[in-house]
Amino acid sequence: MSITYLVPKLIIGPTFLLALALVGNASLSAAQTKQEPAESKPAASAAPAQTLEEIQTAYGAWEPIEGLLREEGKPSSDRGLVAWLCWQETHARQLREWGLEFHDQYPKDPRWLIWLRATVNEEPHYWKDPVQGANSLLNAADANVPVDEEVAAAWKKRYPALRAEFLASPVATRQDRVSLRSNELEHKMWLAQMALKQGSKTNFNLGEAQKEIFAIGAETPDIHYNGWWTWSRPGKLADDLLSLPFQDIWRLQADRAMSRDAFLADAKRSVNGSLRSSALAHVKVKDYANPAAAQSVEEKSSADAAWEAIEGVICIDSRINSDQHPVAWVAWFEVNGRKLRELGLKFHDEFPNDPRAISWLGLSMNRQPRYWRDPIQGARVLLDNSKMLLGDVPVDEEAQAAWNKRYPELRAEFLASPRTSLTERIALRGEELDEQLWNAKRAIGEGRKTDFDLGKAQKEILEIGAEYRSPEAREDDRGWPAKLADDLFSVTDLWRLQADKAMTKTAFLEEAKLSPSDGLRDFAVGQLRIAEYAKKPLELHFADLDGHEFDLAKMRGKVVLIDIWGTMCSICIKDMPATKGLLDKYRDKGFEVIGIVLNGEEDRQTVIDLLKKKEISWPQFLDGKRENVERFGVVSIPVILLVDRNGFVVEDIRGGGTERFEPLIRKYLGL
Repeated sequence: MSITYLVPKLIIGPTFLLALALVGNASLSAAQTKQEPAESKPAASAAPAQTLEEIQTAYGAWEPIEGLLREEGKPSSDRGLVAWLCWQETHARQLREWGLEFHDQYPKDPRWLIWLRATVNEEPHYWKDPVQGANSLLNAADANVPVDEEVAAAWKKRYPALRAEFLASPVATRQDRVSLRSNELEHKMWLAQMALKQGSKTNFNLGEAQKEIFAIGAETPDIHYNGWWTWSRPGKLADDLLSLPFQDIWRLQADRAMSRDAFLADAKRSVNGSLRSSALAHVKVKDYANPAAAQSVEEKSSADAAWEAIEGVICIDSRINSDQHPVAWVAWFEVNGRKLRELGLKFHDEFPNDPRAISWLGLSMNRQPRYWRDPIQGARVLLDNSKMLLGDVPVDEEAQAAWNKRYPELRAEFLASPRTSLTERIALRGEELDEQLWNAKRAIGEGRKTDFDLGKAQKEILEIGAEYRSPEAREDDRGWPAKLADDLFSVTDLWRLQADKAMTKTAFLEEAKLSPSDGLRDFAVGQLRIAEYAKKPLELHFADLDGHEFDLAKMRGKVVLIDIWGTMCSICIKDMPATKGLLDKYRDKGFEVIGIVLNGEEDRQTVIDLLKKKEISWPQFLDGKRENVERFGVVSIPVILLVDRNGFVVEDIRGGGTERFEPLIRKYLGL
């Protein structure tokens, strides 16, 4: 199965290309040299500049390729994996065919570099019957699926020259070259995994793969860090090569490659931090070559009994109803979280060879205890917004310190273990950052200092997003990269306080919109679009629940609060009375409210009944198709947009908190 990664969605217009032609490749080479002074690459002769006519013709020829890069018409895998794989195969072959034609017709046009990187990233299988090929792939069947050998051979013959031209091009950046080489190796590794799974022979060369990883690491040293995407590739490749599916290759090719220990020793000395981190984590794992380390019958019996106790804690059937008893619910999670850590640590230390020895850690991070000595007192303070200072609640400092001391070692073992799935690794990292962000938000709210590092958080979100190059990551039902980014953007004071230590919001979003994570990409695009609405009036037309046409343009001269909510959101409903109070207070000063409801047509009456109960009368748009989710980069609700008298979006407030609204409303009303 081809792994689909995001390709930068570049649409280069005639004006840009004309400028490129006038400047010439020589200046591009000079600019590249200035940007990456330590880099050396094969010399390439500068091609003559394109004429205006060539630029215009090439622009028209590029448009259909641009459509393929945007993956227009891509079906959802939820609608059937066979259809999805068939689309992937057809799409990959068409991209390769059209791109070759473009390269041959317009060799001076630099956009063919974008195409080559994309097509290497999305290798077709050349099945004559895509349906048969898709079924065989899904069933891991060792079937002889007929392939178009003539077309496949033609590509193999052309590719070495294209590759050499790409790597030598003065237009190709370090990031371009690293991406191409990484994509090549990832595809070879995927083919090797499929062959091993089907019991077939593979020509994968472990020694060459090891050398290529080190070479890519050398190309991306920490001192030339230019974004997470490039920097993280060597570590990700090493993780894949050291993963469980490649055990047999390490064993079968032991005489033709470095041993695992030798590879890790060299990787720990790499100039690339992601490769060093990967090596350090994998060194922690014992018995890697035999993860199913044998247990004696007595050990297994004792381990099963101990694990039953952990499963009893993991089970949440006995938890208290949060709506009826919120204090008891929070206290239950505190007690449950501490018990899970206590039993999990004991199990880990007594049965280190058990496959379950470290599996409890991910859930433990989801149920992080605060180590309150009195869980009821802690729960009450946590839920009482008027008592922000959690520091007033006594904690068991000894137990907390003991956990903090053990955790780094447990974390490294969990992340490097072949028994830990990709989604579990993503979840652990997500829970960690989510907890750090929660603590930072709380500290800022209490007027305390925080050691939260915005720059590191940005990098971690982008790196987690990079994991979504693997199809396995699509099983992440939390959508961690987008969720974390959304939470990060909700703490506006962090961006102000650490402006000199991190990327700006715009710089972060520009990187995030290239992420393989669909959710993070959509969030970034939506946020950038909201930034555009700060420069041009927002247009919003809809028919409200009563059938009346609404046009935001007719509210020019007023300050408008747009409340994006849904009946599934308790905070949204809880905030309604406060919003209604603000409307009553400032309506005669020129303030209005409208709602966008993320419920389907089937919920129309439920929405109407709820609004009637809450005595809410402002216009509501039932956005059943959730068009505004993508438009405004909505990851979670509530989302509040504040529009000034000129129709510009001036505030984007995420996560609720009506106490933040009034000062802003007064500001834009000029009061």
